Amino acid sequence: MPLYSKDIIPRSKWRNPINHVTLMFRRESYYKAGGYSSLRSCEDWELIVKMLTKGSVIINIPEILVKVRVGNNMLKQRRFFVHLKNELSLCYKMYRVNYIGLFQLSANILLRLGAYIFPSYLFQIYYKIFLRN
Repeated sequence: MPLYSKDIIPRSKWRNPINHVTLMFRRESYYKAGGYSSLRSCEDWELIVKMLTKGSVIINIPEILVKVRVGNNMLKQRRFFVHLKNELSLCYKMYRVNYIGLFQLSANILLRLGAYIFPSYLFQIYYKIFLRN
C-alpha cells in the first residue's frame, strides 16, 4: 500500500488505498467528511475519498498491525451484483464531486464490469496478479 498522501491520492481514484481493517482517524476529520454513508461494501473507500476531498492528510503505517485470514469466499463476495452496484455508485459520486474525470470514471466502470463478467477462474488470476501486488 502507498505510504504517503502524494501516493495515496492517485490510488484512491481507482481503489481503496488503505488497509481498512486497521483504519484509524481523528474524530474531527470523520465529522468534517460527513462520516460513513449508507453505501455498503465500499464504505471505507468512500470515507477515505470524502476525507481527502475535505483536506485530511492520510498515511499508511508500513508495519503489519493485524493479520487477516482471507478465504476463497472473499473473491466470491466481490462478484455479487450489489458489490458491483455499490462500487459503480461510489465511482459516480467521485465523478460528481470532481474527484475523478470522465475518462477515469469510464475506465473504472469498464474495469469493474470486466471483472464482474469474467469467469471465476480468470477473476482469481486477475485479482492475484493486479490487485494483490
